[in-house]
Amino acid sequence: GILSGNPSDRLVELQSLLDPVTFCQFSPADVRNNSVDSVSKLVQFMQLLLEYLLNCQENQFRTIRELNQKLAKSKIHTDKLKRENIATKEDVKIYQRQLS
Repeated sequence: GILSGNPSDRLVELQSLLDPVTFCQFSPADVRNNSVDSVSKLVQFMQLLLEYLLNCQENQFRTIRELNQKLAKSKIHTDKLKRENIATKEDVKIYQRQLS
């Protein structure tokens, strides 16, 4: 079941149940018409689902942070190349004047 077994199997099962559980119509009558054990399993499943979503969110934040760091390094490198390009153009102008 969902509460035991291989973590990757649990992940696949959680993902497959995300939409049905999220968009189901659950009411107090559902609590009254089911055993405490069934309701307890539902709550445990919801806890796992929330844990999964928080983990996804954390991974996305980590990825965004890493990409922002790469972008910052790229901007620094681009600025350095632009400065070198300007200096090279100035050198070319000097050499052209000397040759004329």
